[in-house]
Amino acid sequence: MVSNEITSVYVIGRRGGPCKVGVSTDPMKRLASVQTGCAIPVEVWGYCTFSSRFVARRFERAAHKAMSERRMSGEWFNVEPEEAIRAIESVPGYYESYVEEAE
Repeated sequence: MVSNEITSVYVIGRRGGPCKVGVSTDPMKRLASVQTGCAIPVEVWGYCTFSSRFVARRFERAAHKAMSERRMSGEWFNVEPEEAIRAIESVPGYYESYVEEAE
């Protein structure tokens, strides 16, 4: 079942990469769990909030596809944080779909 809960697509990583692009209802809480399993310090570089998990997943998948040649494993990509953010923002319909952008 797909949740209608407001959900964000986030970019977590560090300058110089790698970066993780995923979805969460609470990107800051997600950061804490990612950091626990990550040997390098990471931070939230940005996130965009969408009206439902379904919509957020569509943008996440499209961003993953756009960066597929730089995929390391799973949702981790060998990209700068800004490149990951641009991949999300370049998905057709982005500016009509997001509810809120983090600064």
